Amino acid sequence: RYPPKQRNSTPPKLNMAFMSHDFANHPTTYLVKGVFVAHEASPDVAISVFSYGPDDGSKSRESIVNLLGDSSHGGSFYDIHGKSNLEALKTICDHDPQVDIIFDMQGYTLGTRPELMANRC
Repeated sequence: RYPPKQRNSTPPKLNMAFMSHDFANHPTTYLVKGVFVAHEASPDVAISVFSYGPDDGSKSRESIVNLLGDSSHGGSFYDIHGKSNLEALKTICDHDPQVDIIFDMQGYTLGTRPELMANRC
């Protein structure tokens, strides 16, 4: 039997990114907010959100932006609505090339942008 490996440092953070058209007054936002709250409290996980839907000014969207912080102020909520696929992809790749997992919360429904996943960094 081999002894357990000794760790020389703390394990790296798991970098997770979420993309959707529906970070607004929509069930997606209500369902995923708890996931963001739980992971933001964890020192082992970093969350980034890329929203390619319009800002509807709802309290739902505002709560996600407030939880993660707006990217213009160093946060992790990126509004990529209105950007071309290439511009949006550049924003995603420039943000963190070390994203471990990226989730497309949209699937093949209204507003989807599968090109972003197909052409990932």
